[in-house]
Amino acid sequence: KPFTADTVPALLYQIIEKAPITPRHWNPSLNAEVELALGLALSKRPEERFKNCRLFAKALTGKWQPVVQDTHLSLPTMVVPPPGVKPVRRRSFGVSKVVLSMLAVMALIFVSIRFFTNRPVEQPQVRELPAALPPPISEPTKPSPMDESPVVAPPPPQPVVTAPKTLDVASAGEYAVRISTTPPGAKVLIDAGAPICTSPCSLTLQPGRHTLSATLNGFNSAFKVFQVPDQTELAITLDQPSGQLRVVTTPVGADIFIDGVMRPEKSPAQISVPVGRHRISVAIPGHERREQDLDIRDGVSAEFRVNW
Repeated sequence: KPFTADTVPALLYQIIEKAPITPRHWNPSLNAEVELALGLALSKRPEERFKNCRLFAKALTGKWQPVVQDTHLSLPTMVVPPPGVKPVRRRSFGVSKVVLSMLAVMALIFVSIRFFTNRPVEQPQVRELPAALPPPISEPTKPSPMDESPVVAPPPPQPVVTAPKTLDVASAGEYAVRISTTPPGAKVLIDAGAPICTSPCSLTLQPGRHTLSATLNGFNSAFKVFQVPDQTELAITLDQPSGQLRVVTTPVGADIFIDGVMRPEKSPAQISVPVGRHRISVAIPGHERREQDLDIRDGVSAEFRVNW
């Protein structure tokens, strides 16, 4: 479970506001690629998560590459049948024979009609083309079928003209992306691999969708999905690991102190406290002050209860 709490409000608060516990907190042997994949899958923004389970599986095995968007190059889609399913075309062999036979008969009829209709027209057209303008005007209907045949041929070259335009868009130049973190000195990883730098730093990236992870000792890892060239200035804030402290007193309304600093909350209260050992104190007029040292762990809820 990425979040744990004693009460439902505390659990909902962590799900909405807190980053999940890093996988390497529980298993330090995990590499950065697995941690990045799990962090993206648990992202609070739906557009930053994986689009399907196949991309998530490839990311866990280190084979996933981010998809480059904002290009006009359209690629054909290949449909692969599931394992064990035979292609349909083997079953329709008899139907394809009938269709081929019908197409062959139609082709013979078309060739025969064109042969007999165009044969007498070819001789006068070849001889009258170099002549003056009056002869072709007298026979407007005869050259029309000959003029239509070359007009049908030009459509095939049209996609050839549009193809290089999409390639020019895909081969656009790189952009400089500036990255800063709070606090600085974090290790920055782009697209689950190189290049790597220490914040603040500047990297040169190609246009498209990219992923960023920033790690720093003593802080939770941060993940972000960004688009180049729309986002070239990235500011990342690293949260310090924290746990939940629940303070309950009888009677209620006691002042709460953490490491000698008075908190604005009164008991009973639930407070987010940085990971580590802290001295917790409560005081109420007319009663003796109570203190206790507690170890606060990341993502774990601790309780301090006093009955006067």
